[in-house]
Amino acid sequence: MGALGQDLDPNDTSDPFATIEDGYTATLAVRYGHTRFSAHLPVDGIEFSLWPDDIEDGDHVADVLRFLTELATACGRPAVITAETVTGHHELPPLITHDPSTGTTTHL
Repeated sequence: MGALGQDLDPNDTSDPFATIEDGYTATLAVRYGHTRFSAHLPVDGIEFSLWPDDIEDGDHVADVLRFLTELATACGRPAVITAETVTGHHELPPLITHDPSTGTTTHL
């Protein structure tokens, strides 16, 4: 859904968030396989949330790993999944990481 609840044209190269007024955000919802991810944009980085209840079996875990890998590769920078409470708690390790420069994926 676009900034005003409209579908985005995949061939449209304009910034769909350019018309968002200061102080407001848009929500991006993505379904990848069986798993739903969401993000609030614009932000300084890429931060997706997922619904843990959606992760029921190995196929769902594979969806998460593929999404993280494809996102990192497309952006050319590492992608990380953390527990919601990890932000600011550096002693807690990330749950899953993928570094496209080395092709390395790690997980707990």
